[in-house]
Amino acid sequence: MPRKEKERKKRGTENLGKATVDMTSMIDVTFQLIIFFILQKFKTLEAKLPAYLPKDVGVNTSKAEPMEKLDVHIYCHQLGKKREIPGSPRHEYEDHKLRWVVNGVPYHTQANLEQALKELSRTMLDDKGKPVPVTLHAHENVFYGDVTATVDIAVYSGFEEVTFAGGHTK
Repeated sequence: MPRKEKERKKRGTENLGKATVDMTSMIDVTFQLIIFFILQKFKTLEAKLPAYLPKDVGVNTSKAEPMEKLDVHIYCHQLGKKREIPGSPRHEYEDHKLRWVVNGVPYHTQANLEQALKELSRTMLDDKGKPVPVTLHAHENVFYGDVTATVDIAVYSGFEEVTFAGGHTK
């Protein structure tokens, strides 16, 4: 081996020190895993603790008093003709017409419904002087936009609480 090569190898090994590994992060991860598994054990133990609740009585034993409310049924009077929206996977219906029934009285326009609900919001009051809650019943072929428009009419007419009923068919 030539002399220059020997000197180069010698110089290269002199500059190298002992390799050290920083174990701090490894220790931190180990302690976090230990804590995690300890807490998991408590969680499963907590789920197995017996709860001694009465079997013959439900959570609430008081009787609920019937509450006066206004039912608004939304029916699809005419579905209309399906029209594709160009450049969109959606579609809409032309001549889609609704019929609302409030206290057995049908309404065929939003203006008539709004006028009736304004009158009812002034006359149908609860014991605190507020309008009674309104429950909307959406029937078959009534779309989301139809329901939101009816909610807007009810709120604009003065009703403060609007709830929804579901599961209606023809």
